[in-house]
Amino acid sequence: MSTQNFSIDCLDVLCPDGLLGAAGVSNKFCDEPEQSEVNSLVMWHPTLGTAPSNWGPSMVLADFTIDNANADDTAQKRFFGRGNLGASESLEVPTNDFNQAQLRRTFTLNFVIFKTDLLTRDYFRKIQCGKIKPYFDFTTVEQNIFGADGGIKPTKYNIDMPLEEGEESIEQITIEIQWKAKVSPDKYISPLE
Repeated sequence: MSTQNFSIDCLDVLCPDGLLGAAGVSNKFCDEPEQSEVNSLVMWHPTLGTAPSNWGPSMVLADFTIDNANADDTAQKRFFGRGNLGASESLEVPTNDFNQAQLRRTFTLNFVIFKTDLLTRDYFRKIQCGKIKPYFDFTTVEQNIFGADGGIKPTKYNIDMPLEEGEESIEQITIEIQWKAKVSPDKYISPLE
Protein backbone atom coordinates (compact mmCIF):
# COMPACT_ATOMS: atom_id res chain seq x y z
CA MET A 1 0.00 0.00 0.00
CA SER A 2 1.41 3.37 -0.97
CA THR A 3 1.58 6.25 1.45
CA GLN A 4 0.89 9.95 0.99
CA ASN A 5 3.89 12.17 0.28
CA PHE A 6 4.29 15.62 1.80
CA SER A 7 7.10 18.16 1.43
CA ILE A 8 9.22 16.20 3.94
CA ASP A 9 10.45 13.06 2.17
CA CYS A 10 11.81 10.46 4.58
CA LEU A 11 14.12 9.16 1.83
CA ASP A 12 16.02 12.48 2.15
CA VAL A 13 16.70 11.86 5.86
CA LEU A 14 19.85 9.77 5.80
CA CYS A 15 20.68 7.20 8.45
CA PRO A 16 22.42 7.63 10.82
CA ASP A 17 24.27 10.89 10.15
CA GLY A 18 21.76 12.85 8.02
CA LEU A 19 20.89 16.44 8.84
CA LEU A 20 17.63 17.39 10.52
CA GLY A 21 18.33 21.07 9.82
CA ALA A 22 17.23 24.24 11.58
CA ALA A 23 14.36 24.50 14.04
CA GLY A 24 12.34 27.49 15.19
CA VAL A 25 13.60 29.58 18.09
CA SER A 26 12.02 28.59 21.38
CA ASN A 27 11.83 30.67 24.55
CA LYS A 28 10.34 29.21 27.70
CA PHE A 29 8.85 32.59 28.70
CA CYS A 30 7.55 33.84 25.32
CA ASP A 31 6.37 30.87 23.26
CA GLU A 32 2.73 31.38 22.31
CA PRO A 33 0.64 28.35 21.43
CA GLU A 34 -1.67 28.27 18.41
CA GLN A 35 -5.23 27.00 18.64
CA SER A 36 -5.62 23.79 16.71
CA GLU A 37 -9.33 23.28 16.02
CA VAL A 38 -10.03 22.34 12.41
CA ASN A 39 -12.64 24.75 11.03
CA SER A 40 -12.98 23.91 7.33
CA LEU A 41 -12.41 21.27 4.69
CA VAL A 42 -11.49 22.14 1.09
CA MET A 43 -12.41 19.13 -1.05
CA TRP A 44 -12.30 18.26 -4.76
CA HIS A 45 -13.06 15.33 -7.02
CA PRO A 46 -9.97 13.10 -7.40
CA THR A 47 -10.11 12.96 -11.21
CA LEU A 48 -12.45 15.74 -12.40
CA GLY A 49 -11.45 18.40 -9.88
CA THR A 50 -8.40 20.60 -9.59
CA ALA A 51 -6.16 20.98 -6.57
CA PRO A 52 -5.17 24.43 -5.36
CA SER A 53 -2.33 25.69 -7.55
CA ASN A 54 0.96 27.05 -6.23
CA TRP A 55 0.86 24.91 -3.07
CA GLY A 56 3.32 26.26 -0.52
CA PRO A 57 4.21 29.35 1.49
CA SER A 58 3.42 31.76 -1.36
CA MET A 59 -0.20 30.59 -1.86
CA VAL A 60 -2.78 33.32 -2.49
CA LEU A 61 -6.56 33.29 -2.69
CA ALA A 62 -6.43 33.15 -6.52
CA ASP A 63 -4.75 29.71 -6.26
CA PHE A 64 -8.15 28.29 -5.21
CA THR A 65 -11.26 27.71 -7.34
CA ILE A 66 -13.81 27.18 -4.57
CA ASP A 67 -17.40 27.05 -5.79
CA ASN A 68 -19.86 24.88 -3.87
CA ALA A 69 -22.51 25.50 -6.57
CA ASN A 70 -20.27 23.94 -9.26
CA ALA A 71 -22.11 20.79 -10.42
CA ASP A 72 -19.50 19.28 -12.79
CA ASP A 73 -16.93 18.72 -10.00
CA THR A 74 -14.21 20.83 -11.65
CA ALA A 75 -14.08 23.34 -8.76
CA GLN A 76 -13.18 22.79 -5.14
CA LYS A 77 -15.84 22.85 -2.43
CA ARG A 78 -15.36 24.27 1.06
CA PHE A 79 -17.28 23.19 4.14
CA PHE A 80 -17.19 24.90 7.53
CA GLY A 81 -17.58 23.08 10.82
CA ARG A 82 -15.62 21.83 13.79
CA GLY A 83 -13.06 19.07 13.88
CA ASN A 84 -9.80 17.57 15.05
CA LEU A 85 -6.85 15.54 13.88
CA GLY A 86 -5.98 13.03 16.56
CA ALA A 87 -2.63 11.38 17.18
CA SER A 88 -1.66 9.03 14.37
CA GLU A 89 -1.37 5.27 14.66
CA SER A 90 2.06 3.99 13.71
CA LEU A 91 2.61 0.70 11.89
CA GLU A 92 5.97 -0.65 13.04
CA VAL A 93 7.87 -3.89 12.56
CA PRO A 94 10.70 -5.30 14.68
CA THR A 95 14.14 -5.26 13.07
CA ASN A 96 17.66 -6.19 14.12
CA ASP A 97 19.04 -5.43 17.59
CA PHE A 98 15.50 -5.03 19.03
CA ASN A 99 14.85 -1.84 17.03
CA GLN A 100 11.52 -0.87 15.48
CA ALA A 101 11.13 0.37 11.91
CA GLN A 102 8.16 2.59 11.18
CA LEU A 103 6.48 1.63 7.91
CA ARG A 104 3.78 4.32 7.92
CA ARG A 105 1.26 6.16 10.04
CA THR A 106 -2.52 6.23 9.78
CA PHE A 107 -4.00 9.68 10.34
CA THR A 108 -7.68 10.23 11.23
CA LEU A 109 -9.44 13.57 10.85
CA ASN A 110 -12.90 13.93 12.42
CA PHE A 111 -15.14 16.78 11.29
CA VAL A 112 -18.74 17.87 11.93
CA ILE A 113 -20.75 20.06 9.55
CA PHE A 114 -23.80 21.84 10.95
CA LYS A 115 -25.19 23.20 7.64
CA THR A 116 -27.31 20.31 6.44
CA ASP A 117 -29.21 21.77 3.47
CA LEU A 118 -30.33 19.24 0.88
CA LEU A 119 -27.50 19.86 -1.61
CA THR A 120 -24.79 19.50 1.06
CA ARG A 121 -26.50 16.43 2.48
CA ASP A 122 -26.77 14.80 -0.97
CA TYR A 123 -23.11 15.60 -1.75
CA PHE A 124 -22.02 13.66 1.34
CA ARG A 125 -24.58 10.90 0.77
CA LYS A 126 -22.87 10.29 -2.59
CA ILE A 127 -19.52 10.02 -0.77
CA GLN A 128 -21.22 7.49 1.55
CA CYS A 129 -21.52 5.20 -1.50
CA GLY A 130 -17.77 4.62 -1.14
CA LYS A 131 -16.92 4.86 -4.84
CA ILE A 132 -15.34 8.34 -4.87
CA LYS A 133 -12.95 9.64 -2.21
CA PRO A 134 -12.41 13.38 -2.73
CA TYR A 135 -8.92 14.77 -2.14
CA PHE A 136 -8.75 17.53 0.45
CA ASP A 137 -6.81 20.05 2.52
CA PHE A 138 -8.04 21.52 5.81
CA THR A 139 -7.79 24.79 7.71
CA THR A 140 -7.70 25.70 11.39
CA VAL A 141 -9.06 28.60 13.44
CA GLU A 142 -5.54 30.11 13.51
CA GLN A 143 -5.62 30.73 9.72
CA ASN A 144 -3.35 27.80 8.85
CA ILE A 145 -3.88 25.37 6.01
CA PHE A 146 -2.70 21.76 6.18
CA GLY A 147 -2.36 19.40 3.25
CA ALA A 148 -0.10 18.46 0.37
CA ASP A 149 0.74 19.51 -3.16
CA GLY A 150 -2.11 17.86 -5.07
CA GLY A 151 -4.09 17.34 -1.84
CA ILE A 152 -4.31 14.68 0.80
CA LYS A 153 -5.37 11.38 -0.76
CA PRO A 154 -7.66 9.57 1.68
CA THR A 155 -7.88 5.83 2.11
CA LYS A 156 -11.24 5.98 3.93
CA TYR A 157 -14.30 8.19 4.32
CA ASN A 158 -16.91 7.38 6.95
CA ILE A 159 -19.93 9.70 6.72
CA ASP A 160 -22.86 9.69 9.14
CA MET A 161 -25.92 11.91 9.56
CA PRO A 162 -27.14 11.20 13.09
CA LEU A 163 -30.45 12.52 14.39
CA GLU A 164 -30.15 12.69 18.16
CA GLU A 165 -32.88 13.33 20.69
CA GLY A 166 -33.23 16.17 23.16
CA GLU A 167 -33.84 19.91 23.14
CA GLU A 168 -30.22 20.77 22.32
CA SER A 169 -29.95 18.28 19.43
CA ILE A 170 -29.28 19.57 15.92
CA GLU A 171 -28.85 17.94 12.52
CA GLN A 172 -25.27 17.41 11.52
CA ILE A 173 -23.03 15.56 9.12
CA THR A 174 -20.12 13.73 10.76
CA ILE A 175 -17.09 12.93 8.66
CA GLU A 176 -14.18 10.64 9.47
CA ILE A 177 -11.33 10.71 6.95
CA GLN A 178 -8.23 8.50 7.11
CA TRP A 179 -5.01 8.55 5.12
CA LYS A 180 -1.61 6.91 5.35
CA ALA A 181 1.71 8.77 5.36
CA LYS A 182 5.12 8.69 7.00
CA VAL A 183 4.85 12.28 8.34
CA SER A 184 2.20 14.86 9.24
CA PRO A 185 0.73 17.12 6.51
CA ASP A 186 2.40 20.30 5.30
CA LYS A 187 1.41 23.50 7.16
CA TYR A 188 1.25 27.02 5.68
CA ILE A 189 -0.50 30.29 6.42
CA SER A 190 -3.90 30.05 4.74
CA PRO A 191 -4.91 32.68 2.18
CA LEU A 192 -8.55 31.68 2.73
CA GLU A 193 -10.72 33.83 4.97
